[in-house]
Amino acid sequence: MDIGLVDLYTNGHHLPYAARTRQALDDLSDHDVQFITVSETPRSKELFDPNKIRFLEDPDSPPVEDRERSFDALAEDMIADFYSNDLHAEFDALHFLFADDILGPLFRHSPSTDGPRIVGELNGVFFERKLPLRQRCIHPAFLTLLKSPFGAVIDTAVPNHTDHEQLWRDLYIYRCLKNEIFDNVIVHSKEANAYVSNLDTAGRTPIKRIPYPAPVDFGANISKSEAREELGLPPDDSLLLFFGTLREEKGIHRLLRVLRNYSGPEFTMCIAGPPVNVTEQQVLSIQDESSVTIITELQYVDGPEVYFRAADGLILPYTREFGKECTSQTLEEASSSLLPVIVPNFGAVGRVTREWELGSTYTKGSDEALENAMRQFARSGVSHSQAQMKQYNRRHSYTQAVSALRTAYN
Repeated sequence: MDIGLVDLYTNGHHLPYAARTRQALDDLSDHDVQFITVSETPRSKELFDPNKIRFLEDPDSPPVEDRERSFDALAEDMIADFYSNDLHAEFDALHFLFADDILGPLFRHSPSTDGPRIVGELNGVFFERKLPLRQRCIHPAFLTLLKSPFGAVIDTAVPNHTDHEQLWRDLYIYRCLKNEIFDNVIVHSKEANAYVSNLDTAGRTPIKRIPYPAPVDFGANISKSEAREELGLPPDDSLLLFFGTLREEKGIHRLLRVLRNYSGPEFTMCIAGPPVNVTEQQVLSIQDESSVTIITELQYVDGPEVYFRAADGLILPYTREFGKECTSQTLEEASSSLLPVIVPNFGAVGRVTREWELGSTYTKGSDEALENAMRQFARSGVSHSQAQMKQYNRRHSYTQAVSALRTAYN
């Protein structure tokens, strides 16, 4: 069987996820698996054999993240070209690894009959709640109507849009399900499964929950002292880590606010990741205002396992905009590194943290509760079960994930 893993993005965690998924499929099957993306990057050269990667454009063209045109416009053209030039016909199955942002183009251009099997994976962005103010009150009512007999009326009445705001994402997953664009839809949490299943009012498309995978025993070849020496971190401090893109929905504003006003036992805070919804200066200014020792690495970090092995705890202060259906790659990989987490008690991240004893939870949306969690960390660390974490990681390995994926391709 010839399988194509498709992702238009090449930044951040996209390429490692594709490379690990492809390798695990190679290890467990005799399928010919190729990765399909837009253009070549230094990172893609490291991760992929030249014979295992295909490009939708000239390999030397810039990545979509570096172009002036909006992603929506680029995605529309690329998906249209992908199907019109018959590249898709070379494969028995196509797996869109991040279908979240391309549901509209897939609905408009993917044939619902003939051709390869189509698997669409909703990897998290679909469930974010970064709605424009004008839509926040409308969204719940819109969802209710889509799930009712009026859904067909809305489907007929609303014209095609190229925007991927939450309202239109919901409409386009509804349309994709109704028109059987996908042979399978992959989600990562129970909450996501319920959300999508409720929009599949006719029950036409199988929806499969496959937990987001992480490498087994991530970073086990490096000790805490070695990791701290490599990163230049204090050898003996209680070290709390914030890792990943500094985005609003990931709680960076709340974290900085709490750090500015923190009073309690001493600890060291390490913030590692590129600023997006804050400026570098906003982060650095907290260093002078806080009683907490704050160390920063404000750029994309390739090699998170070193940071996870260096830290004593990981804080993920997600906000409601993160989406209660979303899982967290950072949480998965930290747990594989046996690093306990501190998360708000909502949604999928709060649930798995409690159920698997991966760390501690605090009251969502509360600065005071987050500060108390930091104080507790500084006093005695984060309560967790290493035995449960190991079992959790083995259930959420790439081997387990691709074993389930193989049934979706057939």
